[in-house]
Amino acid sequence: MPRATCLVVGCWLAVSPPLSAGGEVEAHLARAQQLRREGKLQEARAECQEALRAQPRDLEIRIELGLVELDLKEVDRARGLLEEAAGNGGSAPAVLLKIAAGYLRAGLLDDAQRHLERAAQLDPTLPRLTLLLGQLYSGRRLFPAAVRYLEEAVRQDPTAPQPHGLLGITLSLMGDRARATLELERAAELAPENPGFHYYLGLAYLEADRYEDAARELQRTVRLDPRDAQAQVDLGWALIGVGRNSEAGERLQGALRLAPANATTWFLLGESRRRIGDVDEAIRAFEKCLELDDRRTDALFSLGTIYFLRQDRPRATGYFRRLLTANPRHPGAHYQLGKLLLSQGSLDEAITHLRQAVAIEPRSKGAHYQLARAYRLQGNAEAAEREGNVFRELGTEVTDEASWRRDRLAPIPKTP
Repeated sequence: MPRATCLVVGCWLAVSPPLSAGGEVEAHLARAQQLRREGKLQEARAECQEALRAQPRDLEIRIELGLVELDLKEVDRARGLLEEAAGNGGSAPAVLLKIAAGYLRAGLLDDAQRHLERAAQLDPTLPRLTLLLGQLYSGRRLFPAAVRYLEEAVRQDPTAPQPHGLLGITLSLMGDRARATLELERAAELAPENPGFHYYLGLAYLEADRYEDAARELQRTVRLDPRDAQAQVDLGWALIGVGRNSEAGERLQGALRLAPANATTWFLLGESRRRIGDVDEAIRAFEKCLELDDRRTDALFSLGTIYFLRQDRPRATGYFRRLLTANPRHPGAHYQLGKLLLSQGSLDEAITHLRQAVAIEPRSKGAHYQLARAYRLQGNAEAAEREGNVFRELGTEVTDEASWRRDRLAPIPKTP
């Protein structure tokens, strides 16, 4: 499940008050809840089992153990515990809501919906119900319904961070970046110690090419959660965007220590090395990226460009041809391959690629210039003059420097 979807359907909420208490059993339960929040799931399971030995029919203990089993991916065992608790809880909507929240966090949307709808029938005024319904519909990518519920949750409690954060994430998934940014800024302001809000706000800034702002928010994410490999990768991306390439390399090396088999991290490491002039290390990183994913067009373009600049024409040609096999509409590859073929005297094929380049990216001055040269060498004066005129009329050049951003960078899968 993509990370954005995981966080949308995940649940940060403590939905209901304790349902039972009592001495040592209560202590075991409190420790189990704390251990689950810390991700120490085996220890949390042991605490629940110890509590159940003392009170084997206790409703809250069985729910907590069910939630631990969900986090351990023991879905059948979790369902058995939670469904039994829901049945024994009878008409207690708070029980249904707590169980639904656990199913949401695990991404079990059908189970979550069933319990949420039952809770809504029993008590439509239940606190957090609107928020959880918003989470549910966002997880199902039913965005208009999700926004409606989440906006209502914001109206119900405008100072609660979760409704703002989840509304921001949902709006981002819908492509409404301006509103998403405002909601995520509010969530991060209300809950400055929540790394998830800073992370998604950083992503919103990245999408808007606001690299300084993105770097600030992603640095906060990493400080709050140093083992978040994806945040380290995206921080590296933001630092490259503001020209802090050495620092970006350090962050990306840290991400690789946490998740060494991610092609995107290797690509960005290569990009940071290329930009500080360490070309041999850049080549090594780009090649490692391709070992992990041989159709990464960004790495193919970067390697083709490096070997083109090194005047290693066979290797450069090979990488650009591989790139066009993966993405026949990559304007930079058509342009660079056209230049290479032109320098080798292969006029007809050069013209074919340069025409493709200007068709896909009409404002590329370089492609129009090279196409005019090719027509002139071919003896086609009329076509050469036409392309020369376009070249002279164009204002701002559309360069290939940002070609590594043309392809969406793949995230590292992360479990909430």
